[in-house]
Amino acid sequence: MLTDVGVVRNIEEVPAELLISHYYGHLFFNMRYLYRITKAVTGAAKENIDVGICGQILDYEQPDDFKRLNGFIRLRNGLRYGKFMAGYKKAMKDISSIAERIKFSGETIDELYASITANLDLLNKALLDHYVTSVYSGAMNSALFYILARDDDNHDEIKGRIASVLEDIEDIESADIIKSLSAIAAAIIHDVQEAEDFDDNALKAYLKKAPASVIELKDKFMQRHGHRCIRESELRSPGWKDDEDGFVSHLLTIIKSMANYKQKEKKDGPNNVEIFLSDYYGLKRLALRAFINGSRKGCRVREYSKSKMILAIDKFKDGYRRLAAMLVEQGALPEEDLIYFLTHQELGEMLNTKDAKYVKKAFIRKRLLPEQERLKFAHVNVGAPEPISSTLDYASKGATLSGTPLSRGQVIGRARVVTNAEDAKKLQKGEIMVAGYTDIGWSPYYALIAGLVTEVGSALSHGAVVAREYALPLVSNVKNATEVIRDGDLISIDGALGTVVIVDS
Repeated sequence: MLTDVGVVRNIEEVPAELLISHYYGHLFFNMRYLYRITKAVTGAAKENIDVGICGQILDYEQPDDFKRLNGFIRLRNGLRYGKFMAGYKKAMKDISSIAERIKFSGETIDELYASITANLDLLNKALLDHYVTSVYSGAMNSALFYILARDDDNHDEIKGRIASVLEDIEDIESADIIKSLSAIAAAIIHDVQEAEDFDDNALKAYLKKAPASVIELKDKFMQRHGHRCIRESELRSPGWKDDEDGFVSHLLTIIKSMANYKQKEKKDGPNNVEIFLSDYYGLKRLALRAFINGSRKGCRVREYSKSKMILAIDKFKDGYRRLAAMLVEQGALPEEDLIYFLTHQELGEMLNTKDAKYVKKAFIRKRLLPEQERLKFAHVNVGAPEPISSTLDYASKGATLSGTPLSRGQVIGRARVVTNAEDAKKLQKGEIMVAGYTDIGWSPYYALIAGLVTEVGSALSHGAVVAREYALPLVSNVKNATEVIRDGDLISIDGALGTVVIVDS
């Protein structure tokens, strides 16, 4: 994007870690360099970048020696940025077929590795296409925020109002996950009334001999969503189609929630958009309607392109699994899992040199991973990020925590702190899930819980989009939520005000 909109002349000017940097096994956006867009493109503002990526305005801006371009060049780049953003329709068309074009061949390790290498351009194209739709979605949302912020200093209230007009969007790809799983669950319960008493093994056994009606619904789900999962962008995370245990666990969650599950009902009378616009007149009303419609469309296209991007990544998961099996069979790797702890380039060097140092390096990285995953970092870091110690006290009874309102509604329930998939399996009906973040793989639990609290998120995050479609109150950007809230705390969340109250600790 930086080359297309004129911030840099060519891709070679962008160092590998200029925009996304790697510390202690974690990835960080380098906001300082993203802010260069504001000096090169007319209409680009720091606040819009902050809201689009972080879901909030950051107080600190790192000084940068990048010189502000002259007015004519900034105007030209503004037009280029508009063209880039308007390319979302072409991006949607392109990304819909990219996964079908990714094909791996080769009977030997070298041939398969070369085939994977040859397809990397298609993977990059899928990532770019999704980025284009994300830019469109983010720009529409940021423009809406910018207009409203000119008349109101209460940014959290603005975000809550924006969230209200992003409800009830038809054909949201990610929202169909719960809908489709619920259809399978309903068919199973209709066939076996005792299905709510199944455990994972019983459900696995049932699915092996299930009636055609259930198998048909399952196959339809796998065709559309089988490539999704928790941490779905990671090559090491198998999609539901390749992870029977993960799929059965999620399906069982839906089955156990069916007694109190109901999809959000459509309201009679004026919709949220018309109610929102009733306070505005003239050109401002027209502008707000245009950006609201753009934001709603942006949510839909971004969720669709995310699914197709993950489908392309899933093809590479298949390719690397096959390559790992061949490497183990020929003794180049002692175990298949080690392939995920080497870069693609390092794999190539290992194949060429047969140097054992790469196996040792992979073992070290694998051993360090659990320790690195436990590390905590500040949301905003100045300079190289360093881990912070987790010595925070639990929030006391009556304490109010503030965050960003992303899905309206009020609810009181017991907190369940979720930091990994094993924690999520402990969720009970009516609990409020407290997590660092959510991705699409958490969606099945939305049928079970009563609300959400997260440490990171924006109005366009996948968790927020699904929460709004299922009328789940969501408060995000609650600082250190997973540390100051404990399992079993009775908490009250207000998805309109963006508050979390500890009712009883």
